[in-house]
Amino acid sequence: MAGVKTYTRCMERVVNKAKSFAEADAWDRKQQHRMSPQERVRVSRVLQKRVFGSTKDIRACQKTS
Repeated sequence: MAGVKTYTRCMERVVNKAKSFAEADAWDRKQQHRMSPQERVRVSRVLQKRVFGSTKDIRACQKTS
């Protein structure tokens, strides 16, 4: 299929059906609290790469050392 991106790395898909927006928000917060800071950084970098491709991170460009 032309123009369709495929990803070799997989993330575990987790589904939660909430009965209200408040319940969904509480579940999201609980899930984020269970993740370590390293896991959050790893996930954000994988998502960043999926959306923007392999571009240089702006924070890496601004480092002076």
